[in-house]
Amino acid sequence: MVGYSDEGVMYASVNIVDRSGLRETVKKFPEATEKALGAATILGMFLIKERTSKGISADGKLFKPYSPRYKQWKTEHGHPSHPNLNLHGRMLGSMTTGYRKQVGRIYFARKEETYKAIKNEKSRPFFNLNEKERKQVALEFENEFFDLI
Repeated sequence: MVGYSDEGVMYASVNIVDRSGLRETVKKFPEATEKALGAATILGMFLIKERTSKGISADGKLFKPYSPRYKQWKTEHGHPSHPNLNLHGRMLGSMTTGYRKQVGRIYFARKEETYKAIKNEKSRPFFNLNEKERKQVALEFENEFFDLI
């Protein structure tokens, strides 16, 4: 799920605990829960970045192509000609993770990069986890959690 905080920060979140059916168990082990959420949200961030670098949207489709003029400019300046939402690396480099109330969040640390992401999201949806990725993140949480308790 993509959302916006009161401060205007764009974030993607997945309630890992609900997805794994462990709500009561995690209450008994808050430290293990925090560490497992940390690992799982980092994986989620990695999956978004990896998929985006390949020019694939959250729904598994290729990003809309660049305009011919912009594609030519990118090629002339040594950048890939396929859309990957990466010009200088600041937007994706600003992506970070956190958690709150047993919900993992992936967001942009800088407001300027949040604005870029919002603009990019309109034409090339990237900032979400698809069902396969959500399952990977939930499995990472479960594995980490059970290793810790």
